[in-house]
Amino acid sequence: MGSTYDEFSKAKYVACIYLARRMHTKSEMYKKLIKKEYAPEICEKVIEALIELGYINDTDYAVRYTKDAINLKKYGINRIKHNLKQKGIEQETIDQTILELDIDNSDILAKLVEQKADKLDLNDIKQKNRLIGFLVRRGYKYDEIFNAISEYCDNKGEI
Repeated sequence: MGSTYDEFSKAKYVACIYLARRMHTKSEMYKKLIKKEYAPEICEKVIEALIELGYINDTDYAVRYTKDAINLKKYGINRIKHNLKQKGIEQETIDQTILELDIDNSDILAKLVEQKADKLDLNDIKQKNRLIGFLVRRGYKYDEIFNAISEYCDNKGEI
């Protein structure tokens, strides 16, 4: 029992060091602890303890990540959903977060289109496709993109 407790304490200490740097999801923390070669049972116990203490909270993580991704990185919903899934957040939590935040990123998309399109000739199909590809990789939906480009062109008197 003594060595298991010591192992638990060490793993918990390591986890706290990771959490001091930034928030982590349950999945991320589990992978980090496994990589440090702690037993899976120990990793799970440490994560349970950290959840009880409020140091790991996937819902809070999803909300904070989503807000930052929209405001700082200018990501669209698709990219945010994909990134949260990659971080091990459950689909239900992702969907709930997106629903609760009631995101309308049309203003952000319009600004991105304006920034990029000012440097491009949208009458050139290659350049227009380059812009569309950039916005798709950012996580915006095709219909949103086409509406934003159309609106931009209407305002500029092009196409």
